[in-house]
Amino acid sequence: MDSISQPSQVKKSLFIVVFLLVIFFLAISVWYSPVLFKGYPAYTMTPNIPLARNLQQTGLYSVENDLNVFLSSNLLEEQGHLSAYGNKLTSLIYAQIFKITGLLNENNLLLFSIILHALTLLIFTLIVLYLFGLKTGIVFSLVYIFLPINWYLPYHLGVYEVALLFLACFFLLFFYGRKRKYDYFYLGFSGIFLALVCLAKEALLLIIPFLFIFLWLVKEKRYLIYVFIPWLILIGIFWLPDFSHNVYLKLFSTQASEDVKSADFASYGHLYPDPYTYHFEQENFLDNLQQQINGRSLDLISRLETKKH
Repeated sequence: MDSISQPSQVKKSLFIVVFLLVIFFLAISVWYSPVLFKGYPAYTMTPNIPLARNLQQTGLYSVENDLNVFLSSNLLEEQGHLSAYGNKLTSLIYAQIFKITGLLNENNLLLFSIILHALTLLIFTLIVLYLFGLKTGIVFSLVYIFLPINWYLPYHLGVYEVALLFLACFFLLFFYGRKRKYDYFYLGFSGIFLALVCLAKEALLLIIPFLFIFLWLVKEKRYLIYVFIPWLILIGIFWLPDFSHNVYLKLFSTQASEDVKSADFASYGHLYPDPYTYHFEQENFLDNLQQQINGRSLDLISRLETKKH
């Protein structure tokens, strides 16, 4: 009986390996196809990539001067100031990659981002295969590849590619390890990856209260301890001490210093057209904007957008 089932198991494992390889290269081909058709990537460069370049070249987490003018790397030591831009782990990881590969051109940088997203898809697919079986895994992977938002994400460089890869690792360790003999080992490492998720993309801290409530409601308090103790340790060491100089501080307090508010143009560029307006004509700009809102000279969407900010 065992001799019959063993070849069958080998065939099934081989099929899954081939399936995962096909999904991996299909995802890269589909997501990179706009570059092949256009000849160049239409991407959004976020501050994380220039910060990573400057970290690699100078060791300084900086990209602008006091008036939020972007500086070349050789001027940072003299004129640059400490950035308050969050998600620092993403920049640190890219800086280490640049030390190995050198600075990547835009096409290679995008291809690297796509490969990271494809690896994330592989891990998520493994989780679905483990939990729900092959048919669901096939449907999930194809939907994931062709879903418009997942097609777009790799082109938003330096935002989610690292964090989502860590998130996939967290879920893999969590779902695979919680029923194992040494569950504390798997769940402890999952807590480490959960902390890395939050350090790479701080918006994903929103996951934490929902995960905590879920584990509490299903009465898995042992899992709470295994996951959240390493998470708390890493967040306490690497994130909380620097939070006073973090742009996200503005979301929790109106007492954020001007050094934090004006550290990066990205933190106020959604409202002000340029750094000069913010630093030298802020009062006039806000008065004119308020008059436009009150006089309804702006369309509804613009009024809602400015009120939100």
